[in-house]
Amino acid sequence: MLGFPLAFTIPAILGALLLLPALYLLLRLTPPRPRDIVFPPLRLILDLAPKDETPARTPPWLLLLRLLIAGLIIAAMAGPVWNPLPVTGAGKGPLVVVLDDGFAAAPDWDARVGLARQRLVAAQNAGRVTAVVAITDGARDIVAADAARSIDRLQAVKPVPIEPDRLATMPALTAFGQAHPDTDFVWIADGLEAGGARAFAEQLQAASNRPFTLVAGSRPILGLAGTDNKADRLDVRVLRADTRSGAGTLRALDAKGLTVAEAPYRFEIGPDTHAGFDLPVELRNEIAEVVIAGEASAGAVTLLDGRSKRRRVGLVSGATADVAQPLLSPSYYLTKALGPFTDLREARANVLDPVVSLLDEHPSVMMLADVGALSDAAHARLTQFVEGGGTLVRFAGSRLAGSNDDLVPVTLRRGGRTFGGSLSWDNPKSLAPFERTSPFAGLATPAEVTVLRQVLAEPEAGLPGKTWAQLVDGTPLVTAEQRGKGRIVLFHVTADTTWSNLPLSGLFVSMLRRVVDTAGQTGTEAAGRSANTPASAPQADVALLAPTRILDGFGALGGPPGTTKPVPATFEGRGTAEHPPGFYGPLDAAVAINAWAPDDTLAPVDLSGLSPERQPLQTAEPVDLRAPLVALALVGFLLDAFASFWLGGGPRRRRGATVATALLLGFAVPGLVPG
Repeated sequence: MLGFPLAFTIPAILGALLLLPALYLLLRLTPPRPRDIVFPPLRLILDLAPKDETPARTPPWLLLLRLLIAGLIIAAMAGPVWNPLPVTGAGKGPLVVVLDDGFAAAPDWDARVGLARQRLVAAQNAGRVTAVVAITDGARDIVAADAARSIDRLQAVKPVPIEPDRLATMPALTAFGQAHPDTDFVWIADGLEAGGARAFAEQLQAASNRPFTLVAGSRPILGLAGTDNKADRLDVRVLRADTRSGAGTLRALDAKGLTVAEAPYRFEIGPDTHAGFDLPVELRNEIAEVVIAGEASAGAVTLLDGRSKRRRVGLVSGATADVAQPLLSPSYYLTKALGPFTDLREARANVLDPVVSLLDEHPSVMMLADVGALSDAAHARLTQFVEGGGTLVRFAGSRLAGSNDDLVPVTLRRGGRTFGGSLSWDNPKSLAPFERTSPFAGLATPAEVTVLRQVLAEPEAGLPGKTWAQLVDGTPLVTAEQRGKGRIVLFHVTADTTWSNLPLSGLFVSMLRRVVDTAGQTGTEAAGRSANTPASAPQADVALLAPTRILDGFGALGGPPGTTKPVPATFEGRGTAEHPPGFYGPLDAAVAINAWAPDDTLAPVDLSGLSPERQPLQTAEPVDLRAPLVALALVGFLLDAFASFWLGGGPRRRRGATVATALLLGFAVPGLVPG
């Protein structure tokens, strides 16, 4: 049946075709030759010409036509079906259709549902009970029912935006297989190893007394795994699950779903390739979503939040002009740390007021490294910048320690604090682990990072709520405060290595990235606090961000399902059943969760060593050929009748036979078209 898409419901009737030779001989026989008897009166009419003449033998072509008519009738009675419904197993036990409903199955979901429905109808025709099991059902008990109820259940299953754990379904499948040893399992798989496909296949084979049926599609599986907003382009990593070459188009969308740009991609060798959008940074920062055109799957979508934006950062260093070796200046360390993920701007040479000059370029973040006294114009512009939603990041130093500046989050003591010097009894201090309420939560604090000197904050009631990082002795290392719509962040050490070795560590880069990524958020949001909690109030837990727009299995954004739970503000990783891919939190400071992590790959399932019955994802509907065959037989009868009248009649009978045959053919020919 699988090798040739034709089957018969009553194939035994085809045995009647063996009688066709006998029928041929019967039709070929002619009556015995009549005897000649002389009858004198008949001599009067011997010279008359006969009006009708009948041949002595039936023509061979007419014999073949009659044999064809008989063959068509026999074939129609056998019940021929083109693309017959697939039949699994030869037994009469239950049929269980196991359906992968992860996002990898979404692009050809209709075909999968159509094939599953065909299986259920075929089982119903065979008098078997059925069941439909979605992988996301988990350990839910399996109850066999008639095909109509199973089809209703099938129509209710939709792909989810995650790759579910297949092994969670095995206890229910194993229990059902033990209770019904003659069960036939049909697994309509998505073809990916993600979710434990190999282990699932091994256990499914053990749960069945006969080989299970594996149905897999031939469509290549594609995915997107993160973006990198580089200095000149937005780079996107495209994944594939096989080694076949191919090409396609990526589409970048803004927050309203409008197309910003398109970019082609092409696979050569390897499991992935890269494509990019060569756009100005302002347009790249407007991109909220990148999709693979024509690939309706949550895995073919990557969402971008504030962490993916390449923010413009203005940098001013008060110590640059005094450093004899530029490679040891604060601006050097900040440039190296910020360059890979920001659009960094430094003031041009010979500018009277570099702060005002950089603010004219509309940065998202302004960084001042050991800048002490500010001009009145710079102070006014910075105040306006922060209160309007900008982020001001300052680094300590001798100039800041000796100034009297109100653009700092806390009140500072004049001078500073030195560890390990000749006039100090203390040793260099290391960093304390970051609190869960800090934007730096989750970052490791290396033991080798130490502080030799710092500026101290005056003790005040709100100091703990403003502290983002501290030393092991409890003194603040990084403090922050909300001002208007923006905030001010202060590192209590220098941006170079004179006060600490923090700028030499990878932690320094990670901390700066967290600060830049949260630019535009309020101070309480940045610190992981709820919106109704004052900045000075400490909290035990990181704030939770409620889901706002969630991807479905087909990669479309919509309202969150009722089972979706809020995520911590510091959430990182790919989507799960409780936290599916989508946007969480307020629109202006949302956190994006995607189906794939940046370092993921698409691995096809390897079932070597197993022996399932493999079948293709065949979705063509069956066609009953009985009506076309009967119509052909009727046409043959009409042609036979026409031939008989033509061969044995006069001109008048021939004309009448031609008209009658044409009319009857007009009614019979439409029956040749199936359906």
